[in-house]
Amino acid sequence: MYEIDEQGKCAKENSEQTLEIVCVPQSANQLSQCVFGGETVSTYQFSKRDILEEITTVTVLQNGSYCATVSLSYAFFTDPDTLGGTVYDVDVVDFSHGIKDPSIFVPLKSCDT
Repeated sequence: MYEIDEQGKCAKENSEQTLEIVCVPQSANQLSQCVFGGETVSTYQFSKRDILEEITTVTVLQNGSYCATVSLSYAFFTDPDTLGGTVYDVDVVDFSHGIKDPSIFVPLKSCDT
């Protein structure tokens, strides 16, 4: 992992985290399934309770290990009794599989040393 500060100084660290592709958690409940643009999409909902109640509803196009988010709604409640909180909605309307410009993953020259 590379971290570059405001002065352009670069610090390189090995990440101790292993990255795993998870389309939706196994604990998610499937709410619906339909065909969208000739592809089957599924909508799931899952929640987590830490300090706040967090509820995520996501619609995904899944094909084997390939997973693309079509729609995402994330809500967290500051007061579960009154349902006071915030909701974020994201709709993805133009996505393509893969990385179009892999050069964005090339570290800056200041990280060579």
